Amino acid sequence: MDLDEPTSGPQEPSKLARAEALLSRILPPVALCLGLVLVIVVAAHLGAGKKLNYVRQIVTIGLASLALVGWTRSWLTPKRQVLLGVLLTLFAGSAFWIQAAQQARHLGEDKQIYPWGVYHYYLGAKYFDELGYKHLYDQSLVADAEETKDLKGVPKIRDLSTYRFVKAKKRRKGKRLDTFSDERWSEFKADLAFMTGLKGTDFWKQVLRDRGYNPSPSWNAIGSALTNSLSIRDRTSQTLLVLLDVLLVLSAFAVSIRAYGWTRSMFILAAFYIWFGNPNRVFGQIYNLDWFAATWAAVACWRLGRARTAGALIGYATMVRIFPIVLLTAPIAHVGLRAIRGRPPATQHRRLLAGAVAGMVVMFALGTMGGNKGLTAWKMFGNNIVHHSSEHAYGSRRLGLQHLFGLSWSEGLEKKAVKKKNRANQEANKTLFRTIQLVLAALFLLAIIRSDDHDGLLLGAALVFVGTVASRYYGAIFILLMLLGCPARGDPGQSPPKPRPLPLRSLDAGLLAIVWAVYASPLKGSEDWATYVWANALLLAWFLALLAVRFTAHHRAVTA
Repeated sequence: MDLDEPTSGPQEPSKLARAEALLSRILPPVALCLGLVLVIVVAAHLGAGKKLNYVRQIVTIGLASLALVGWTRSWLTPKRQVLLGVLLTLFAGSAFWIQAAQQARHLGEDKQIYPWGVYHYYLGAKYFDELGYKHLYDQSLVADAEETKDLKGVPKIRDLSTYRFVKAKKRRKGKRLDTFSDERWSEFKADLAFMTGLKGTDFWKQVLRDRGYNPSPSWNAIGSALTNSLSIRDRTSQTLLVLLDVLLVLSAFAVSIRAYGWTRSMFILAAFYIWFGNPNRVFGQIYNLDWFAATWAAVACWRLGRARTAGALIGYATMVRIFPIVLLTAPIAHVGLRAIRGRPPATQHRRLLAGAVAGMVVMFALGTMGGNKGLTAWKMFGNNIVHHSSEHAYGSRRLGLQHLFGLSWSEGLEKKAVKKKNRANQEANKTLFRTIQLVLAALFLLAIIRSDDHDGLLLGAALVFVGTVASRYYGAIFILLMLLGCPARGDPGQSPPKPRPLPLRSLDAGLLAIVWAVYASPLKGSEDWATYVWANALLLAWFLALLAVRFTAHHRAVTA
């Protein structure tokens, strides 16, 4: 062949070359998966699976490490993308498995339910028309005395009218409420007998000292419809009930994928499942995670530009759990500022707030018509939740700034939550607490106003920590703050993709470090009182760091 003769174009790779290229992409993640399976099998053989806190710590450290990587589309080569997807899926699956395995729950068996939560939410919702908010415990004793006598060994219960502990013996001799028909009373006894048969006396001694059934009429309308349609005693119906939460969270995850992509959404899912407030919450209860699913989906819809849908979801979450209303802080503030300047509200804010109002109105109507009490149900709920919240603030396993001020600073860290002492300490520290609370609220409000629409909505979640004392599982809303600064999937403004800023990556890792610290805490005591005091101290430091990052970022943007 003549050397000057032009050569043909690039040759297509041979079948062998293509096969080798394919294997080079597939083999590393497959080898990784096999290695991880081997590690898990060996760990199970050594009994590591029985030490769930140890497994939680490993998963949390892994997630925190990935958070620091700061992956982007430019960083994600095909191999790295597969590797990252495998790791995140593994962590999310492991976190879910840990929560399900805590009580050795198995899908399709009676052990799949968590009796503590199901007792309150199933019986409380199904028989709300008869029991209201005050009579679940005493009527349980009366019904049990007529039937199985499984609760005979319970010495004391909490009086849900006063929250004081009273002797159970006298309550057992009480009468059934006139609100029960013979048919409903028989059904109540049968449902109760099924649940009390799942656990021994020591378990029920603790359950009947809890704080009763407290959801809003909006949630109760849905819960009542579900529990009156699906019997907890029927295995198939029971399985459907416990799967509701799983499906709700996965639905929000699917919306999040459209908004933020697979990897960031899987990261949030794994962090939610591993959250230290979620043991016994993500699997085995009935329709308890609707608020988180609605809130996560609302944030994703807001990022996608679907303002009305986002607002309606926030409206729903607000009416079933109240505190998600903080997400409306940013749009309300922006509308107010524009009104002061004589300008009409921005279209997206107007649509969001209209959707929220519509969602609240619909849920209010549902709560009013969902039982036989009408508007009285809302009055009962108001009285109940005020009393419940006033007592709730002084208990253990709580998250919120106020919780830190239940300490007697001169005496050091108590290991046990003593309500009278905590109440006295909070009263003594009231001035300091209010001062810090107002300063933090003002700083977060300023940060919210200075942020873009997406981040402003998310920053409202910080007000839950500043303004309330919440149960540990409601702190899962803080996980959504790891979506700060996340662009919409396929955003042309991110071409070429920019890495997630190091300060935000550090905040993500820092929040997960707090989760790890709670699981690894060597502090002991009644109901983890000391552990949660330190958890709140760490969260306060984290929120201060969040403020520093937001104000620094704003200053850089302005000076640039």
